[in-house]
Amino acid sequence: MSGVLESIESLDDGKWFGAIFVDKGVIRFPSGENPARADDETRASGVAFVNSVFSGAGSCDLPGLLVALQFAEKTAATSNVIFYVTDGGGTCPGSTSEGEYLTEMRRVFTEANRGLAQLHTVAPVLIGETQEQHLRDFAELNGGQFHQIPPR
Repeated sequence: MSGVLESIESLDDGKWFGAIFVDKGVIRFPSGENPARADDETRASGVAFVNSVFSGAGSCDLPGLLVALQFAEKTAATSNVIFYVTDGGGTCPGSTSEGEYLTEMRRVFTEANRGLAQLHTVAPVLIGETQEQHLRDFAELNGGQFHQIPPR
């Protein structure tokens, strides 16, 4: 979480941002449809939000990614970037298999994105070959790159 906190704290005034966490549900900052515009107050609120989040069960990421696109659509920014921090898995109620869910997630998000935002995928833990390939493909489809954070 420290990387997320540092990113929020380092935002220049006027930059648009949001933070979205998913498990079997979605929680976001800010809670409305619009992203926040960085200033001392919104940076402090964003940091407090991130510090208050606890991990839950499941990994139903598509709804959270679509919220990120909703935020991107509401900005006046000329370029939008989404950092998708994940272990590369995806288990969502109603899915027949993780592989099918991940394939569907890539398809639905990429169609909804329409080039609106670059998607950078970030693995903060060591992941398997299947998950890494999913994240590489997902980023490439959406103009971004895959990033592996090395273990300490």
